[in-house]
Amino acid sequence: HRPVRAIALAFVLACLAPGAASAQRSADSRWLPWLGCWVPVAEPESRPAGGGDASARKPEFLVCVRPAEDGAGVVVATVHQGEEVARRVLNADGVQREVEVDGCAGWERARWSADGGRVFYRSLLTCEGGVRRESSGATMMLSSGDWLDAEVVRAGDARTLEVRRYRFATAEEHRAHGREAPAGNALALETARKAAAATLSVSDVIEAASEVDE
Repeated sequence: HRPVRAIALAFVLACLAPGAASAQRSADSRWLPWLGCWVPVAEPESRPAGGGDASARKPEFLVCVRPAEDGAGVVVATVHQGEEVARRVLNADGVQREVEVDGCAGWERARWSADGGRVFYRSLLTCEGGVRRESSGATMMLSSGDWLDAEVVRAGDARTLEVRRYRFATAEEHRAHGREAPAGNALALETARKAAAATLSVSDVIEAASEVDE
């Protein structure tokens, strides 16, 4: 049960921003904290030899989030030197949708937590060679303003916990990949990311654990 405990711990440490009014083109203001471009945070062992600061290097890519055309969900795009090299649409409406992703096909669904501060997601795919891939996890904002995504993945008989963390890109990093940093509502976006919600309750942690496979 270690993956479930790890995700529960992540929820205890997280302070999530509740829905806020948005100046962006988004019908669902709960997505406000995620909007903009993000840089993956390197793990300690991935930092440059000699003790350099990995954040000082130009990131190889950005993960950019914008409202979807229908305003209900968001488009999450991987951007490299101005080009979108991958994208997906994320709708947290609880509807199960058929998907095809990089040699795998099946379904996925996502929904908001009861308090509207986190997104839980789940998928079941069959990949080339008949390998079954199941995943369940959650995406959330930390009180620091970072974005944390924790996912339990089962591939065949193997099970792993994947944790991805992102920090908001600087204006220079936006420009380096052909994107413009938020203007006009940058403070609103920052406030939404860092806003401290009430301490997570036991029921919030129980809800999170119930959404993740053991």
